[in-house]
Amino acid sequence: MDLQKYDHDPDFIFHKSWWTDEGYVHRGLDRETKRKTERLVRFSDIKEVLIGPAWIRMHARSRDSSGNKRNLYRQGLRLVFRVESNGDITYLSFLSETKKDVDSWILRIHTHAIPAYVTDLDLHEAKREDFDLHYESIDYPATPS
Repeated sequence: MDLQKYDHDPDFIFHKSWWTDEGYVHRGLDRETKRKTERLVRFSDIKEVLIGPAWIRMHARSRDSSGNKRNLYRQGLRLVFRVESNGDITYLSFLSETKKDVDSWILRIHTHAIPAYVTDLDLHEAKREDFDLHYESIDYPATPS
């Protein structure tokens, strides 16, 4: 899963991203310097992961027997990685919609002993700045999953 498919960084235009043994790499263009660059987020800098449902509205609409339109949703998971590096806290956000993706994420989280927490809150519509402002107030169990 690529970060650029779900969350946008206002200072960086993503071109490609991938996981390595060291962590998460994303290649792109720095808007300020206009230079191509690669950024590495080391597994050791990922302090925890918050996992929550993501209810994704489907574009197709259906009519029930009374003729009323109703929205249809599919369920995915949103994973928010809390990253601490050089005294700064940032968040990486990923959307996962298949069991295969979820299994891959869980294995990666487990392999690198990253504490993972689960919330019942629908995280689908949350923006990057929402995590900057409100991440600490999200209610989840005190012990990792």
